[in-house]
Amino acid sequence: ATVARSPRGAIHRSVCFDQNKQMQHPLTLLLAALLINAPANAQSYVFTQAQAPYEALTTPTPCTFDVDGFDEVTELDGEVFTFFGVNYTGGAPYSPLIGDWGFLRLEGPSSAVIIDGLFTTLEAVDATSSVAYSISGVPGNHVLKVEWRNWHLAGGPAGNHATFQISIDQSTGIASVHVGPSS
Repeated sequence: ATVARSPRGAIHRSVCFDQNKQMQHPLTLLLAALLINAPANAQSYVFTQAQAPYEALTTPTPCTFDVDGFDEVTELDGEVFTFFGVNYTGGAPYSPLIGDWGFLRLEGPSSAVIIDGLFTTLEAVDATSSVAYSISGVPGNHVLKVEWRNWHLAGGPAGNHATFQISIDQSTGIASVHVGPSS
């Protein structure tokens, strides 16, 4: 689970958690990864920070949220993502879920992982606000990337907005949040 504050300009910070690296910059984290009912033998994760240009998704699939604000990513049904030593297999009723207020959730019968991009309630700025996702790679090596474009941080100053992405990598177990253009 990851996130960082975004500096203005062409370069934006990205923080990711990687089970194989040392912890760096722990005070920059804004994101929570919530694990419910973790088994005692669960692996641990550490946080790292990096900088890279922000790249918007190209030809993404628009999210179509249900009345509760969820969009199931059924294209990944049958695929297994492993976090904290727990396998999360996509498929009803546990398809990966995208929340319209800025999170990605993997769930199983006894636990869940929630990767929350900005750890706040989001509101649409205007008609340009959108949520979309892309899936790259082949089975066993998929990367799911979700983008929230031009969202207002509820309770924040008037005129604020943020664009960010959450991605999860099936083969490495790495999740990241990349903060893009924001005020």
